[in-house]
Amino acid sequence: LKVLNKYHFEILNLRFPELLTKELARKKMDSLFGSARSKILETFSPVEEAVVKIDGGLRDSSQASLRKALRAMDTLEDKVARKSKRQNIIMQSQINKAAHNIFPLQDLQERKLNVLEYLIKFGQDFLRVVHGDFSKADYGEHKVISFQS
Repeated sequence: LKVLNKYHFEILNLRFPELLTKELARKKMDSLFGSARSKILETFSPVEEAVVKIDGGLRDSSQASLRKALRAMDTLEDKVARKSKRQNIIMQSQINKAAHNIFPLQDLQERKLNVLEYLIKFGQDFLRVVHGDFSKADYGEHKVISFQS
């Protein structure tokens, strides 16, 4: 569960590891490029006001320049996204490994793994821990049980 803490997401997000990887990569870029876009807009606003005071007919030209700058930022963001996707192979493999452990064959553990595996590994204490945790749970509630042998 170190991966959950490292990348700050919930366990149920592991049901769809590909989407999670894309979302985490996008969050990094959104903070960087979002602030850059804000600064571009802040910078263009007084320039456009000054240009319009000089000649009102230049408003369209000023707005076209702003759109061009924002399109250039979008292009750069796309290039960075492609490069960072390659660099995020480590993150992706960590998320995929955690997803496989929590959701084997993309389903809940209790539906794919045999309880005998855990009984052999952890002994009778395993049943006590499972019973204790699930007796407090609501019907249909998913639980993650940490068990130390």
